[in-house]
Amino acid sequence: MNLQPNDSAHRAKLARFWIWVLVLSQPVLDAVSYWAAELNMSSTLTLGVRMLILAVTVIIAFALSNRKRYYLLTAVILAAFWAAHMLACRRVGYVSPITDTTNFVRVAQLPVYTLALITLLRTAGDIPALIERALSADLWIIAVISVLAVVTGTNNPTYPKWGIGISGWFALPNSQSAIYGVLTLITVLSAVREKKPVTAILRCAVGFALLFFLGTRLAFAEIFAIALIVVTAMLITKTADRRILCAVLVLSVACGALFHQSPMYQNRVAFSQSADIQQEDADETVEQTPPPPVEYDWLPDAQESIDMLYRQYQPLMINRFGLEPVKAAFGYTDDVSKLGDLRLCKILFCRMAMDELPVTSRLFGFELATTLYEDGIFDVENDFHGMYFLYGIVGLTLIVAYLAVFAVRALWRMLHDPRRYLTLPVCAYSTASAILVINAYFSASVLRRPNASVYLSIALAVLWILTEKQNSSDGKENA
Repeated sequence: MNLQPNDSAHRAKLARFWIWVLVLSQPVLDAVSYWAAELNMSSTLTLGVRMLILAVTVIIAFALSNRKRYYLLTAVILAAFWAAHMLACRRVGYVSPITDTTNFVRVAQLPVYTLALITLLRTAGDIPALIERALSADLWIIAVISVLAVVTGTNNPTYPKWGIGISGWFALPNSQSAIYGVLTLITVLSAVREKKPVTAILRCAVGFALLFFLGTRLAFAEIFAIALIVVTAMLITKTADRRILCAVLVLSVACGALFHQSPMYQNRVAFSQSADIQQEDADETVEQTPPPPVEYDWLPDAQESIDMLYRQYQPLMINRFGLEPVKAAFGYTDDVSKLGDLRLCKILFCRMAMDELPVTSRLFGFELATTLYEDGIFDVENDFHGMYFLYGIVGLTLIVAYLAVFAVRALWRMLHDPRRYLTLPVCAYSTASAILVINAYFSASVLRRPNASVYLSIALAVLWILTEKQNSSDGKENA
């Protein structure tokens, strides 16, 4: 049954209103979540608000849609997979099904929001200008929050150990890297399309500043990737503006020239110095270990020293799996840069845990609690690794296939009908989606982070609408 009243103007007004609520709430909720953690308050409130916004979004979109079967199909697929995952977990002992379910909802948000946004955007019309205005507002809200954090001395350093980087009032720097990049790219190309050079330059300057001072390697790399994408998109779509082109290039070159003053470089130097000191200590431990007494000459002192290194750097993994399996997993290395590599040890921990489990776990994954041991958290720092370990081969295949559908469809349209589909908006949202997926690959910051995955849903939804064969902005072909 369709939403009442059935007047298209009222439907469009409702869709527009809720799109604004959905988009503008994201940075505000992120800031509130950060302060809740800082004040040792429960995250239940912000999590509940996020879930409420998701539920209301789906309800409104379902009511507005003329193709409700797609919602039912999505629900069936998600429910069937979740049932299989729960059975696989129960087979080996389900420790925390509630936490595991909450984590799954975060992942399921991507296809659910994408489907709902396709309906809302089609109903609202004015694509892509409407969503771009909302995203531009997000960029300015984030910029204001970041400035307030610095001015008030309440900034969350990207690297707390060294006090380096500006994350503002946002708790997850890697997610912010993805968000800043997408907002900068889309809003700059939006201003290019609208022939607003001053606006484009201001948005570019703000976006690059946020990425530069954030200080992660991905954020720094995104500056130059965005500059390349903007310049290339303007040239191939013949929408180049010399002022914008020159400004983007100058701003990116300025960021490159300030490389040695960047938070990213400062963090790498501090990390390298710390690693060098640790390696020197480790080498001294191996070299200065006194030779064993003659009566124990069968005991290799160097081997004993290496065992000490493993016990020093990976005590939890050794307690969980044993010394020899852990040494084998690390390839018997004595390189402390590897032994202390959190990203690597988390992958190895999950890999060893998966090796202990039956084939059903390989197919449908293990629960999130499996990545916890004593006071250690070994949840991997790569979304695609995370999808495999937590949701198995089937889950990873589903998410990769889902993303591939959008990519292949857009690429096919652009190659076979470039005059119609090789446009500035299509370039913007296809490359924005790519930036988010790349961030997901190099960090666990998108697919399982609702504050970032919602932007991927937005990019995919707009891309889907822009690459349709028939214009459905009149709402007759709502998803």
